Amino acid sequence: MIFTNNSTNATSYIWEINGVKLSTGKNFSYVFTDAGEYTVCLIAKNGDCKKKYCKQIFVLDENTDDCEDVYLKRIGDLDADEHGSQIINLGNDIFAIGGSINSNSSLIFINNRGKILKTKSFKFLTEKNSIYYLYKDLDGYLLGTGISGGLQRTFVFKYDYINDVVIWNKVIGSNNTYQMRTGRIIQIKNNNYILSGQVQGSVGEDAYISELKGNSGATIWHKRYNTGSVEDFTNLLIKDNFIYGIGRFALYSSSKSDFRGVVMKMDMQGNNIWTKYYLIPVSKNARNYIYDIVDDNGMIQPPN
Repeated sequence: MIFTNNSTNATSYIWEINGVKLSTGKNFSYVFTDAGEYTVCLIAKNGDCKKKYCKQIFVLDENTDDCEDVYLKRIGDLDADEHGSQIINLGNDIFAIGGSINSNSSLIFINNRGKILKTKSFKFLTEKNSIYYLYKDLDGYLLGTGISGGLQRTFVFKYDYINDVVIWNKVIGSNNTYQMRTGRIIQIKNNNYILSGQVQGSVGEDAYISELKGNSGATIWHKRYNTGSVEDFTNLLIKDNFIYGIGRFALYSSSKSDFRGVVMKMDMQGNNIWTKYYLIPVSKNARNYIYDIVDDNGMIQPPN
């Protein structure tokens, strides 16, 4: 592998691999004989000034069948403030990672071997912001939700990742009213979207469900749910024209010992049909959450 030095005004150089000094040349080439993870660093100097730049290199055995490869990779820039929240399979051995780079939201696209195909940065809010959740709809568009750095505002976006076009981006809430720490978005039959999360701020802490227009992201209706205190929806399931929201509700107070995993069944306008608490008797102190829900041959299952 050939490494090219792009530093300027340097007069001397040191190349290292995994902390071992290997060369003082301007450029550097190296043959990796074993598969594994390597850290390659260039130290460029001029008098008392020096700068060190490092890059992770992942070497795979090309004689190994792809389906048998198991690897752990660190992806990104060592000098950047980066964060990853979710990875989603887009098909055709392409994956998207949502998160942030420095103060902006980011999407990193990789293949099934972990090679970065492209990186995109978005400024969905004026303040620091980060993508939290990703969802690919039935039309092949990428939907995402995110939050500001101060956890005060939520944004939702629709992105044509093939043509690199943001179709729409909406800020949910104003005056620090809405915060979505664990929200989800999912497409419904009319090609609109159902958005869930938690309202938090001066209005209290309640779970919410909203329907958004598919072509613009505009809010059609918005429902809040307060059955005690600090309600929160963490995931959604659409089944037989009903919405199932899961998360955690506090039964009698905002005390964490009253948190219980919950499943709520609603109609397609968000009207509550029934609410069930699971796993821990209400007579006991416990802090219980539910983060996922599946359709198991017609049975709605909140995993333990």
